[in-house]
Amino acid sequence: MTYSPKEIDWNNLTNSHSTNFNKELVGGNNQKWKNIIEKTKQSPIEEMIHQHILEDKVKHYYGLNNKNFHLKFDPNYQKQYGLLDPKKLTFEDIRQHAIVHQGKDEHGTVKKQMDYLSKMSQHPIYPVDFNNPDWEQYFHYMDYIKMNGEMDRYGNIKPVGLLNRDEAWLMYLKSIGYEDFFPRYRTRLDKNKIQQASQNKLDKAIPTPEIVYEMLRYEYIQKPEFDKYYKSLKQKGIRRRDLNKYIQYQFFFGFFVGMAFEKEMVILNLQDVIDQGSRYAIRITRPKVGNKKRILRLEETISKSPVHKSFKNYLTKIRPKFADKKETAFSVNPKTGRRWGYDLVDKHNNETIIIQKGCDQLRGYLERWGKRVYPQYFPYLMRHWCGTARMIDWDKEGDAFARVQVWLGHADPKDTTIYVQLHRLWDDNKGSWLSRALKRDWHGGMDDSKNSSAQHIK
Repeated sequence: MTYSPKEIDWNNLTNSHSTNFNKELVGGNNQKWKNIIEKTKQSPIEEMIHQHILEDKVKHYYGLNNKNFHLKFDPNYQKQYGLLDPKKLTFEDIRQHAIVHQGKDEHGTVKKQMDYLSKMSQHPIYPVDFNNPDWEQYFHYMDYIKMNGEMDRYGNIKPVGLLNRDEAWLMYLKSIGYEDFFPRYRTRLDKNKIQQASQNKLDKAIPTPEIVYEMLRYEYIQKPEFDKYYKSLKQKGIRRRDLNKYIQYQFFFGFFVGMAFEKEMVILNLQDVIDQGSRYAIRITRPKVGNKKRILRLEETISKSPVHKSFKNYLTKIRPKFADKKETAFSVNPKTGRRWGYDLVDKHNNETIIIQKGCDQLRGYLERWGKRVYPQYFPYLMRHWCGTARMIDWDKEGDAFARVQVWLGHADPKDTTIYVQLHRLWDDNKGSWLSRALKRDWHGGMDDSKNSSAQHIK
């Protein structure tokens, strides 16, 4: 039987033993002291530590003392749980841990959060030392950023994403095992106000079907720009009209399919477009959730209509003019005919780097082109528009919420609720959003038929 420290009256111990050391410890208080000694011989030594010493040990164990490392970081523990030694880790170690052990998307989330960690470590006033983790140091950095903003490469102060930085901090903490013991900066932020500000920004940004219709028909490349920057296409016999149609189709896929565009679009291959007779189905890979796949069955009009922009028209009459014969990517860089990002790397056998560079390249082109028509445009806005349009169109059928959740691939229904709010805000009761945005070209579809009426998409 072990003796619990709680059963020992430490305050009265000085009065319970004899000061005559030559006297045998028997009888009365001396016998009580002898019994205590015998019982405590069977107890672990840690149980005999004074309470304030125990508290200090606990603080030290959980890394709460200034710049003390967590005591559990011995080699065996690290090996068992795949954790990194903060004294020795590098940014590449954090990146690999996030991809392998945290299941993050290496082309999007990890890249963005690694950029934030790099900025933290290089801050001129409050640099964060990731080899000596200190949450107070991180909080000083975040307070400074919150008060002063961040300067871009042009010397302009721009708004900062505090929550995004905090997510990067959490990714780092998980790599070293501190996520349960170090605080996060989001506790200082009013999350409701932040979400409301983000919602207000999105409320103002959603384009109407008429704006989308214009983006699907706008001449993005004018003659002077085509002659100066697209000489290689001109030498191949590709017309400026063809290039503009190709760009319009990139927006068509984003607005009507609702992919997380620059990520899922870059890795989409021809074999992911499945012919099912009267319509197509597409298999979309979701790198953000461990390359899981979802299959969408497209409407007949979007799939194979000869007089609208459709997948069939793109695959048979537009893409072949630009794509290299051996290229398997669904969307290609019109200048090179290869997958987006292919021309930005030297070693073409590293598909991961090609896709990472391709996301940046495609995002840059889309932002530059899209803002020429709609100044509030950003690539992810097309996914928001698709969710809103489908929520409005499917609401009359009674199962809009579940269908939009499946279409956009939301694992958590909470992610879909934003489109319910956007539906209530934007529904103008003027008919189908998809049909209004996909009216036939006045100058004809691919078969040059002239009809500008908006028909319901089936």
